[in-house]
Amino acid sequence: MIDIAENGVRNLGKGISTRALKDSIIDQIAALKTDKIIREERGDSLLTFSHDIFFEWAFFRLLIDLGDDWTNALTAAGEPPLLGRVVGLMCRDDTA
Repeated sequence: MIDIAENGVRNLGKGISTRALKDSIIDQIAALKTDKIIREERGDSLLTFSHDIFFEWAFFRLLIDLGDDWTNALTAAGEPPLLGRVVGLMCRDDTA
């Protein structure tokens, strides 16, 4: 899901080309469809997260994986307002 979110961030988890995905991800699409996390469109050539929260969660996991470079991914995404909840999670101070 992280790779799907990374490839679909410019469209906020919608209209993600399956051509841009790794073969290992393609193998997981059937399970994600069964769980209604993603759906296929246009003859299975595009993927879309079925709900914004699934995309946000996957993008959040990507930002965690990037560590200190997480802001670069946000900038590359164009800093869309939809990612405000994700940024809020990344900026949460666990030391308080």
